[in-house]
Amino acid sequence: MKTNVLHLLAAVLIPFLGTQCASRPGGNGSGGDGGWGGGNGSYDFQGLPQRNEGISMYGPGSENVQLNPVAPVYFAFDSARVSPNEMPKVQSLAKIARQTLIIIAGHTDGSGTFEYNRGLGERRALAVRQELLQMGVPSGNIQTISYGEDMLTGQGDSYDRRAEFGALK
Repeated sequence: MKTNVLHLLAAVLIPFLGTQCASRPGGNGSGGDGGWGGGNGSYDFQGLPQRNEGISMYGPGSENVQLNPVAPVYFAFDSARVSPNEMPKVQSLAKIARQTLIIIAGHTDGSGTFEYNRGLGERRALAVRQELLQMGVPSGNIQTISYGEDMLTGQGDSYDRRAEFGALK
């Protein structure tokens, strides 16, 4: 009898768990706004390019990277959605990204755990990437990285919740 009950539970729960991992209420991903951004909440992961080793925004490898060719894109608390008032910055970045490789670095404030913030920073970078893809930027021209809470600005939380950019010279 116990075996039959366990098999029944497994048969019911396993398919349910698989669907819950693929989608969360309110959209894909997490965040206070219920989505990752990018308009429809989905990302083009198939177009992710190979990483260009030796190219970095900070430290060794950064001598060939122009930092902040466009002002940072700022995000609301616990959100990875690019707000409409930040879109002009993304449009300016798209003009640059059509010509050269860009790096999008996602950052967070110090709220939350290290692991959560690293993920949120990546979702922010991917949200900007998705907007660029929708504007026709080739996926091979975009790299993303998350620094999470590792690089706080010292200017307050609202300045820490950002995506910064580097462009290959």
